[in-house]
Amino acid sequence: MQTPEISVIVPVYRAENYIKDCVDSVLGQTFADFELILVDDGSPDRSGEIIDALSQKDARIKVVHKENGGPVSARKAGIKLASGRYVMNLDSDDTLETDALSEIHAYISETASDVYCFGFNFVTGAKKERILPNFDEGLYDTPEKMQTVLGSFIYKKDKPFYTFGIYPSIWSKVVKREIYTPCQLAINDSLIIGEDFALSFLIFHRANSVYIIKKPFYNYNYLPLSLSHNISADNWGTKAEILREFEGSPYYAKEENVIKPQLGAYLAEMLYNYLFVTAKEAEKYASYAQKAENLDEIIHKYISFCKYNFHSLRGIILVFLVKKKMWRTQYILAKIRPYRIKLFGNK
Repeated sequence: MQTPEISVIVPVYRAENYIKDCVDSVLGQTFADFELILVDDGSPDRSGEIIDALSQKDARIKVVHKENGGPVSARKAGIKLASGRYVMNLDSDDTLETDALSEIHAYISETASDVYCFGFNFVTGAKKERILPNFDEGLYDTPEKMQTVLGSFIYKKDKPFYTFGIYPSIWSKVVKREIYTPCQLAINDSLIIGEDFALSFLIFHRANSVYIIKKPFYNYNYLPLSLSHNISADNWGTKAEILREFEGSPYYAKEENVIKPQLGAYLAEMLYNYLFVTAKEAEKYASYAQKAENLDEIIHKYISFCKYNFHSLRGIILVFLVKKKMWRTQYILAKIRPYRIKLFGNK
């Protein structure tokens, strides 16, 4: 059997209401040289039956059934079955634009880069918002250019706080299989939040070239009940685990001075938003403060690496409050925000 150009891997869990749309978006591609690997991650609904039925209609579909182990273990099962030159991930509640694989393959034919990063549409009902990489389109294929990409991998310090450089999701990338496979297999199965972030980190360290495409090929459907939104907002223990994964990585020491400030900025933004929402919902300061003070110290360690961004007054204030652990000030700001908006507008 001829080796397909692209393997598309879809972890499937509680997806009975939308997996058909997901699969149809792949089978309806204008590019045909792909294989579609559907991994039933022990889903308790009818997802497994549905993908079995779909596989009977197209020989390019491969199905794997396994015990539930989370998205990382599902992707591992998928990559072990994959035979394509390149690998693409697709979440079961999302879809591809009709020409996605065709256009991506045109870039592959022209440049044969190790990694392709592209934009996506953030879909909320009938509304579509284009999210594109914050880099110039083109090939980054020298050590100097790759260092530029890595230096703004998750945070563009020359943009208003907080702006991604390249969105960390693995589904907004297509990667050579020989680079992707060892990176995916190295990720801890227990990660359920931030696993894309950890995987992308490893991939960018192994890659010698990246091509940035400023087009949206992927439709990310915002579903409040999806896995990424159905986990408690209080997932800082998982974030701490990811940081320890990074520190244990053989790639970390080589680039820690590049990565640490970016991780610090990311965590400062996430922690500020989390504490702001927590403060707004808390009836008493004590319950809010307890959550703030019980955070793992590794979180504060990395936030201390965040540098001030003078492109944004909000960023300066945000970083200052989080670095200094000024919980009471954040609590007060959250409580008075409705009155400030009423008086001065949402500025």
